[in-house]
Amino acid sequence: MKTDHITGGTSATHATKRLGRGRGNGRGKTCCRGHKGSGQRSGYSTKPGFEGGQMPLYRRLPQRGFNNSNFRTEYSVVNLGDLSKIKGSVVDKDSLVKAGLVRANAGLIKILGQGDVGSALTIKVDKISQSAASKIEAAGGTLELNAPVTESSSSDQASAAAESPKAEPVSEDAPVNSKEESTHENDSSPEEDTIEEVADSDDDNADDGDAEIQASAEGKEEDDSTDVDSEENSSEEEGNS
Repeated sequence: MKTDHITGGTSATHATKRLGRGRGNGRGKTCCRGHKGSGQRSGYSTKPGFEGGQMPLYRRLPQRGFNNSNFRTEYSVVNLGDLSKIKGSVVDKDSLVKAGLVRANAGLIKILGQGDVGSALTIKVDKISQSAASKIEAAGGTLELNAPVTESSSSDQASAAAESPKAEPVSEDAPVNSKEESTHENDSSPEEDTIEEVADSDDDNADDGDAEIQASAEGKEEDDSTDVDSEENSSEEEGNS
C-alpha cells in the first residue's frame, strides 16, 4: 500500500454545507448569519478580546508589579557536569558550540555548579556561579572571565578619541627661521599705527572742546555780574531822586 493511497476515517472529512439555497434547504433564509451587518458579510473577524462593547476581561483584571524582560541580561547556562563532553582543557564559546552545549548564536554564557569536574580546566566564559568556581579551583582549574562590555563605555571611549587633538609631526629637516620671527615680532603693523594716531587726535580735540566750554562759562559769569551792578546803580539813583 502506497502512502498516497492512505485515506482518513469516515469522520475525518465532512460534506460541504450548501448555503444560500433558500428557506427550504434546511439552513434558513439567512444561512445562520443573522440579518445584515458585518457579521453577514464575508471577511468579518472579531477583534481578539472584544466582548460586544463591555469591559473586556483583560482590562477587568488588575495588573500588579512590572516585567523587566526588555532590560534583563540573559545567559546561556551550562552545568558543570556537562563539561566532560568537551575535548580539551579549555572551555570557551567555540568548544561549547562544538560539543553541542550552546548554540552558535549564543550571546553570554554562564557556568552553573550542578555536577562535578574531574580534571583541571581553563574556563573562559562571561559569568560563573560561586559553587562552580569553588569546584573548578578545587580541581586545579583557572578562571578567566570575559570583561563586560557596555555601550556607554564604548561610546565614551570613541568620543574621547574623537575630541583629543592630533599633534602634527615636525620633521627634523625643516629649517627654523629665527631672524624672520624676530623681525615680525618687532615690526608693528600699519593698522596699529593708524589706530594710535586717531586716538591721539581724538584726545587733542577733546581738550580743545573742554577749553572752549570753560571760556564760555567764564564769559557768561562776567555778563551776569555786570547786569547785577547795573541794576544796583539804577536802584540807588532812584532813591536819591
